[in-house]
Amino acid sequence: MAVARGVNPAVLRLLQDALALHRAGQLEAARPLYERVLQRVPRNFDALNLLAKLNFSLGQGQAAADLWLRALQVRPDF
Repeated sequence: MAVARGVNPAVLRLLQDALALHRAGQLEAARPLYERVLQRVPRNFDALNLLAKLNFSLGQGQAAADLWLRALQVRPDF
């Protein structure tokens, strides 16, 4: 996860906490944190991509695909 300049520290902390939970396998605890990031910054690439991966891990392929499409709109070079 790359840290962009000018990112709100509260949003960055939410994203870091979500990623830590995600990596620890606490997917359902990570989900609302990713969602809170996206409520504040709907085009946050990292949150879109990581929430997509989380959904894919839980067998929610359509939700994952929808999020990845949104992520590609933010960063087409992904």
